[in-house]
Formats: sequence, structure tokens, C-alpha cells
Amino acid sequence: MVVYAVQRYVMQRELLARAVRKQRDDLVNDVQLAGQVQRMFLPHGQPSIAGLDIAGMMQPARTVGGDYYDYIPMITTRSRWWSRMLPVKVCRLRC
Repeated sequence: MVVYAVQRYVMQRELLARAVRKQRDDLVNDVQLAGQVQRMFLPHGQPSIAGLDIAGMMQPARTVGGDYYDYIPMITTRSRWWSRMLPVKVCRLRC
């Protein structure tokens, strides 16, 4: 009877360990996919405005971050560079 109880305990423990590994692997895959989707929303280059150096970067601490940025083109008839600048603040996305 004791041997059966020990064997059953070992089997249940192995099944639980397998289930936990699968859940962990699924979660890692989901987070990696979320990181890929997030990078698709980021701009793929910087705008070119004479006299200005423009840069942007988003570096998550791990695979996925909560910050997002974009460059928004503006059409204007004025020739001054500041008339084409749109004040933008970093927005933190909350899921």
C-alpha cells in the first residue's frame, strides 16, 4: 500500500511538472509574439527636416514594454521649421 501511494505521488508530481512547463512555454511564446506585434507599431525610420536631428527609440526592459511613439507628418503652408513640429508626449499604454 505504501509503495502504491509513493508511486501515485511521483506520477502526479511528474504530471504537474509537465503542465507547469507547458504553461511556462506557452506564456514565453505569447510574450515573444506580443513583442513582435509591438515592434510592428513603431515607426521604421525618422522624418527628415533640414536643420534638425530627429531620433526616437523604444527599448523594453524585457521583451514587451508599455511605451509607444510615432512621428506624425503635418502639412503646412508656412516655411518655418517650427510650424511643422507637433508637440508629442510619450504615452504609457495600459493593458
